Amino acid sequence: MSFGLVSGTETQDVSPEEQVVMDLIKQLSSQYGNDVEISTVKPDELLKLATALYKHGISSNDLLAGGDEDDQEDDDEEEEEEQESEQDETEVNEEDENSKQDLKGFEQFVIGSPFENSLMLLSLIKSLEDDDSLNKLLLSDVYDLAGNNHLELENFEEAIPSYEKALNLLEEHYKDDSTNEDITEGYMKLCEALKWAQDTENYEKYLKKIIRLIELRVDRRKSKDLEKDKARLLELKEDLDDINESQMDIRERHPEFDSVLKRALGQLLSPDEISANSDAVINDLSSIVKKKKPKHK
Repeated sequence: MSFGLVSGTETQDVSPEEQVVMDLIKQLSSQYGNDVEISTVKPDELLKLATALYKHGISSNDLLAGGDEDDQEDDDEEEEEEQESEQDETEVNEEDENSKQDLKGFEQFVIGSPFENSLMLLSLIKSLEDDDSLNKLLLSDVYDLAGNNHLELENFEEAIPSYEKALNLLEEHYKDDSTNEDITEGYMKLCEALKWAQDTENYEKYLKKIIRLIELRVDRRKSKDLEKDKARLLELKEDLDDINESQMDIRERHPEFDSVLKRALGQLLSPDEISANSDAVINDLSSIVKKKKPKHK
């Protein structure tokens, strides 16, 4: 995806989020020069631009989504459209990459995916992590934003360690305030990544931890918004109940589930049998569990 600002061109139909990116790039280019080595820019300014790029990417996705109509489409038609979209995106990315080679300084971040560009800036900040001048909160914001970008790109396995690192830094900073809202919000994001990564065990574990932290915050009368915390607790407990019910339900509807799962794990088969029956096991599992490509806003 490319967007508005390229030297000497006019822009049309620019979203507010895109305008923020363009203004920041103009400001930074004026401050540091058009040929600046990006790694020499102050980390907090790189983070500001990375955040703006992420928000621009979100706004672009919302516009492309066009509401909830996709949920009503036929699965086969949806899959075909996704394949066409991925092919188009690959072609656009190749064109963007070629265009990027001719750009210098901050202008390179107007070409390509806003999420990928945001991650590129965040990687530069991470490379300075051993610098004592970087405080824990700034680094926590860096890893948290990296997790957000990975989540939007559906790189769930990359999002998880990013959120975990952000949480470690937050817990170091708020070591005397374990129920701080920033910490519980961080765990909420980690749970979101775990859910899409289909890591049910850790998803359930951290849901329980969030519930304990919020209950503790309420008991200690540290809630900034008591009603919000109470509503959140109800939602989280419902999510936890859903996990338990779904685990029971699949075994009630499909008594063969445990046997199939054990076969898939190789517990009932010898090494030779595993190889010979792998396709059958996969077919058995796919008939029970239908996966749908995750979507999130």
